[in-house]
Amino acid sequence: MDAVAPKTYVPALRHPDTRKHASINDLPVELFQLIVYFDASDDWSSWVGLCVERLCVLQKVSKRWALLIESCPYLWATVRFDRDLQNMRRWFKKSKNAPLSIHADICDTKDHPLYGECVSLVTEKVHRWRTASFDECFPDFMKRINNAHHTLQLENLSIHRSEILADCKLFNPPSFRLRDLRLSEVTIPADFAGLVGLEVLHLRGVTEVQDIGGSIPITTARVRQALKDCPNLAGLCLRGPFTVSKEAVKEGVSVGPVVLKKLQTIRMQAEPGQSGPLLSLIDAENHSSLKLNLKGRREKPQDWAWPAYVRGLRQAESLRICIRGTYGNTIKIESTGGPGTLDILYRDETPIPNAVQESAYSAIEAILTAAEKDSPLTATIQLLFDEPSVPRKDCDGRGYPAWLRLLKFLQEPIVDPSSGEKRWRLPRLRSVAVMTRPDTKWLYGYLKRFVHTREIAYNCQAADNVTEILQLYWVKPPSNIFSEVMGYEEEMPAIAM
Repeated sequence: MDAVAPKTYVPALRHPDTRKHASINDLPVELFQLIVYFDASDDWSSWVGLCVERLCVLQKVSKRWALLIESCPYLWATVRFDRDLQNMRRWFKKSKNAPLSIHADICDTKDHPLYGECVSLVTEKVHRWRTASFDECFPDFMKRINNAHHTLQLENLSIHRSEILADCKLFNPPSFRLRDLRLSEVTIPADFAGLVGLEVLHLRGVTEVQDIGGSIPITTARVRQALKDCPNLAGLCLRGPFTVSKEAVKEGVSVGPVVLKKLQTIRMQAEPGQSGPLLSLIDAENHSSLKLNLKGRREKPQDWAWPAYVRGLRQAESLRICIRGTYGNTIKIESTGGPGTLDILYRDETPIPNAVQESAYSAIEAILTAAEKDSPLTATIQLLFDEPSVPRKDCDGRGYPAWLRLLKFLQEPIVDPSSGEKRWRLPRLRSVAVMTRPDTKWLYGYLKRFVHTREIAYNCQAADNVTEILQLYWVKPPSNIFSEVMGYEEEMPAIAM
């Protein structure tokens, strides 16, 4: 949108005593048109688009409103592709020379006799495209584009459930104006050159054509090269499946991560066998928004590149660390407050209970160790155990459930690297929440021992004591059972903590 910023103020809005006499008709024309623009914007759209019906309603308010809306080109610059050829022509005429936003992402009109004419009409204006979104009809548009690359203004492009052919005019040669590219269930050619110079890149279910024929999920090598070619990347979304590449190793040193200093937003969803390779692609210490949804199976998440992803833990005001499932196969860490957001979900799908618990616990231990490598976390912490399993009396330490191993981990002091003195991990751990069936008494002994152990203070740290133990329910508010736990007098199960 190329809106003109208003340079004047409305006198009736300046003084409080006359504010009641102000009217929207007193606004400068540019500001009024801007208000109409946002009022008619679609909330569901990834990029700003306008609702035709809403504009028509606003035009009926008064003749002045109708005239102002009619005379504003950028209000008519969003074109939704349909079979109404006359309506599309009318919108192009009203938009004059304003940059266009083309939405052809619901193309269910291919069998209509005017489909070809509508496609030709839109492609004639390719030099005015600023934003465009397509689905299966994308190849039909590309066939009608003739050497318009030099005048292309396209900055934002979204393609869904389609194929990009090798001779696609939008990418040959690469467009250096393109800043935002989102591909979902798209097949790209082997020599695709469109992943260059981007600021936002989304790859969801992308496949690539092989030189020998056929196609495979996009390789991690292709993703790595794309990251290298987009040094100014600010937003990244990777959603599998992916093909893990056997990347070259030079002089005995494996390929390192791509440093992306401007990357702020990371969204990643990976299948078993792909999480570790994907995490190792990126070094983005400056990110402010992180969401990871990872799966593993018979892997070692403790060896993954967690240090590059723990910035959000260090900056958050509060954190919740959750272990879910009867076998503790799922962990979730989420932040609230602070300058950024963090949401890490890891689920292990190994069909062996003990292996699942080992993997989930090793992931959470690796994350916390990386986050507190140089200094303790300052965020207020809550532990949440969702349906924790009862420890078997005949198992050893490595066979303990993940929730119990986490308690053991947090009641073992470490040496602070700056002072050389002992301190607790997560010094501001104040709350433990438990969601179990009605009988929770078997947990009391473990929780009481944990709280008592962490009451010991060390010289270099004044740790906050746990002051809240919540019993969570599905149908009623949680209750604080701290006094009941601390007053527990029965014999503790014969499993050493």
